[in-house]
Amino acid sequence: MKIHYLVTTLETGGAEFAIPDIVTTLQDLGHEVKIYVCEPRDMGAAPRLKAAGLSWCLLSNRRRSVPVLVGAYLAKIIYDKPDLIWTSLSWGTRIGQWGGRLMGIPVISFKHSASVKPATWRMRSMSRLWIGDSATVTQYLHETMRIPKQQVMCWPFFQANPQAAQAKKWDGVSVLQLGTVGRLHEVKNYAGLITALASFVDKNPQLRSRIRLTLLGEGAEQEVLKKTITQ
Repeated sequence: MKIHYLVTTLETGGAEFAIPDIVTTLQDLGHEVKIYVCEPRDMGAAPRLKAAGLSWCLLSNRRRSVPVLVGAYLAKIIYDKPDLIWTSLSWGTRIGQWGGRLMGIPVISFKHSASVKPATWRMRSMSRLWIGDSATVTQYLHETMRIPKQQVMCWPFFQANPQAAQAKKWDGVSVLQLGTVGRLHEVKNYAGLITALASFVDKNPQLRSRIRLTLLGEGAEQEVLKKTITQ
């Protein structure tokens, strides 16, 4: 089967980070996969694709309107029509859905978060199958986005290193260490986590010295989060 994997960007992010594993898995199953990218942004995921021996095609060098991107993608489809369009992230999904609708090509769409943009909600029926990248997102697709169960599947992205050192269970006496790893982006709602923890220790001052939260990552929200912590 010939598959176009259409993603919004190659910026630093979990969905982009998983592209090499997804594409190589499909290739190992005997499918021909080509990667199309709506726009580059910071290209943080590009080194992983290069390391996996994967190439890609940019539809635009900057953010463009939906009609422009759909036109650019249709120009690719005319000369290289796939059997299936597989989309990832909101913008890539919109472009892929329109390309599929206009050219009569079925569309499969990944969903990477338990939230939905208005355009994604309105166009949800334009994808024949939705895939959640976790059990929570898969449940969200069915219960909140009202997509029939037979049109929803789960493909978990979480990966763990079995050789990594195992943390000891909290003994209930020592400092409770809470940690999270990820890009510092507003969609992660780290500000909400910080505010919630601050509210908890304000109400339970005797526990202030027994809880520690560590955020590990980089991103556009770094300075904002520093200010939130200071406040």
